[in-house]
Amino acid sequence: MWQLGWTVQAFRIHRDRVAGVELGQALPFGMIALWAQRRWGWPYAVWVYGDDVLKPGRRVWTRPVLRKVLAGANAIYAVSHFTAQLARRYGAPADRVHVVHPWPAPCFRPGNRLKARQRLGLPSDVLLLLTVARLEHRKGVPLVLRALHRLAGKWPHLRYAVVGEGPAAAAWRRLACQLDMVDKVLWTGRVPQETLLWWYQAADVFIMVPTPGPGEVEGFGIVYVEAAACGCPAIAGRNGGTPEAVLHGETGLVVPPQIEALQEAITTVLTNPTRREELGRRALMYAQHLRMKAMQARSLWVSSLPVNASSTHDALDRA
Repeated sequence: MWQLGWTVQAFRIHRDRVAGVELGQALPFGMIALWAQRRWGWPYAVWVYGDDVLKPGRRVWTRPVLRKVLAGANAIYAVSHFTAQLARRYGAPADRVHVVHPWPAPCFRPGNRLKARQRLGLPSDVLLLLTVARLEHRKGVPLVLRALHRLAGKWPHLRYAVVGEGPAAAAWRRLACQLDMVDKVLWTGRVPQETLLWWYQAADVFIMVPTPGPGEVEGFGIVYVEAAACGCPAIAGRNGGTPEAVLHGETGLVVPPQIEALQEAITTVLTNPTRREELGRRALMYAQHLRMKAMQARSLWVSSLPVNASSTHDALDRA
């Protein structure tokens, strides 16, 4: 709550220099933006992702506040068409909702696969699958482990790298042991951004099959397009906005979160190097397209603000 008080105080001090407010999520800071709009006439824009709308929208005590914040926003930026539908369901005016797919940072770019593997200490001839995520149960790593367990005999050089840390890591390591996959799975923990780039560049296929629980959803999946920006195709689980992050049959494959479907998708991509390279090429083009479209959409909000004033941004991490 101290953050809310600090934000109100900052607004009071700088109110003469503020043209508008951009929020990283609707709640809780949307309450202050709504107050500032009514007090000083400031416009505000809100980014919406998925869970940040779905969870408060399902709660009786937060739903009315969410509706007021979304209804009062001058612009709502949804990270997918799926999330845009959620926002409209909870009070966002349809004509103010704009879909802006997340775009990869410029640091994510194609590179030499063999050099990336040398930097990471990997053999040059491995078939490398990669997941980058916060290691929590909704990210679906157990599904990938079980699917790979069935395929390990077919591809002796198959390896699976899991980059990230989180509360589910210990349980997943135990599962890898139970499946006799210890020598097939690489657990890196959290890595610096430069090392993360090498993992994307080294991978043959990016893979993440979300399995959200009740009241959860994958609004988009920025890691899919980070991989795409490095020329790496993806296998995604069909959930929420993931089919907008990975275009099925164009930049990768999108499958239901089932072991059989996942096993078939992995087999399809690994057995056809030519198609895998084509998917990677199209994935790179798609990532570049997202960057361009995002900048265009962003300029609409900025151009709507007074020319002689500066914006205040509530910079929150995008999930």
